[in-house]
Formats: sequence, C-alpha cells, structure tokens
Amino acid sequence: MPRRFLIDEAGLDDGMLRLIYRALVTWATERGDRYELTIQPGLYRDPEELRRLERLGTVAAVRQGGGPVAHWLAQGHDVEQQVSGHDMDLLRIELLRETTSVEPRSSELSPVEDARVFAGQRVLYSLHDYGRTQLVSGSDEEIAEVRARLAADGAGDALVPAPGPDTRA
Repeated sequence: MPRRFLIDEAGLDDGMLRLIYRALVTWATERGDRYELTIQPGLYRDPEELRRLERLGTVAAVRQGGGPVAHWLAQGHDVEQQVSGHDMDLLRIELLRETTSVEPRSSELSPVEDARVFAGQRVLYSLHDYGRTQLVSGSDEEIAEVRARLAADGAGDALVPAPGPDTRA
C-alpha cells in the first residue's frame, strides 16, 4: 500500500523549498508515465510560456467545481485548462524552467497551478497552489529513495506523513 507524505515547510527558506521542489519533480518524472496539469491561462503575462505549457499534451477547458463551461464563461469567469500528456522529459523541463510570467502568487515554485504525475493508475507526486503544497506517494522503497535524494541535496527529512488512510506512521 502506498504511503503519502507532505513537505514540511516549517523553518525552510524559499531557496530550500525550491531545491526540494526540483528534487521531487525530477524524482517523479523519472518514474511517472503520464501527467495532468491545471493552468489558469489568464494569469500568464508571457503568451509563449502559456503556449509551451499547452503543448505538453491534450488541452481541455474546465472550471473549478465542474459544470457547463459555456455557462461559466457567459458569466464572465475565467476557465482553467487541464493538460494531459505522457512526455515526462518535456514535463520536467517545463516544470523546472525559471518563470516570472505568472501573476504574483505566494512565492510560486511551479509554473502550473496543479500537477499530478502518475505511475500507472497511482498518483506518484502532486503539487497544488503553484507548488506550495507538494505530496509524494509511494512504496516504502520509493519513499526511502525520496528521503535519500532530499538528504543528499541538504534538505534533511522534510517529509511528514500526510493525512489519509494510506499513510503509516
């Protein structure tokens, strides 16, 4: 049964959070076989960055909470885009590319609002709120690999058990 862990941000500066983000994205894209991203097109100041993200896979318009997209747009709301793809190398390049294009958020680490990297049907890694929340899910062996990578990068043991039924202390 996979175990889920969050990154404990307590006491970590932005440089260390960026290092952890880079390590986890690299780890997940080395093992994953597909991904889903959520982007908010209206927040990108650089249209080329938005186009690069859209080229990562199949794009579908969605809106938070579901429901008819046309009705949502008619009310003047922005629509998010979900991008689904399989090119893990290209995903790693885009997620690790330095960005200043997204409208200011709380020290965003990622150029996308949400991302999920899958290994088969299992979510291996997910990030939310432009990387401010990161979760890793894996076997004991996979979690040991993540811990070793973080320790080698100087991040110590930044993983803490995430709430949920699939986490053992």
